[in-house]
Amino acid sequence: LDTFDVMIKPKHYCTMHKKVQELTDITDDHLATGVQFEDAISEFRRWCGEEFEFLTWGPEDVYMLEDNLDFFGMDSDWVPAAYVSAGI
Repeated sequence: LDTFDVMIKPKHYCTMHKKVQELTDITDDHLATGVQFEDAISEFRRWCGEEFEFLTWGPEDVYMLEDNLDFFGMDSDWVPAAYVSAGI
């Protein structure tokens, strides 16, 4: 098992909401030093390799990834089609 972590610089909504900042400790300064979404996804796909599984906090995470890939005009065929929640 392994984890992947990268700060993505937002294209829209570039100011962190105060409550989200309190929960995550992510500030506007952190966001400003992030990488572009397209670069982060390219790095993520290299990191994943050919065989991988997503473990997420909830089903919305995979749907949000697909929405962002679509927004940026990027291929989403590599995202697992069947998503099963662990029910935690």
